[in-house]
Amino acid sequence: MNGLTGSEEAKRTGTLRPHGSVNQTRGEQGGILVHIARDGTPLRDGGGMHRFAVAYILDLEKIPAQLGVIHADAVKSGILKKLRQPPSF
Repeated sequence: MNGLTGSEEAKRTGTLRPHGSVNQTRGEQGGILVHIARDGTPLRDGGGMHRFAVAYILDLEKIPAQLGVIHADAVKSGILKKLRQPPSF
């Protein structure tokens, strides 16, 4: 541990660590589970609301996420290819 609180570390690094690296009792493996809808909209699955809230309050640009199910229409229409591009800030 680096001696910083979670929010201090998030402010310093600009991101949250995957929950599994903080709390081994949780099922999160690589970040908040996110699915992709037919129109490319990311859909949060179940948990992660507190982590989204913390990221929003701290104005973080990114958070750890684990990709779940992708709707077939998102793949066919090319939306998935667009989502794979790094964000432009």
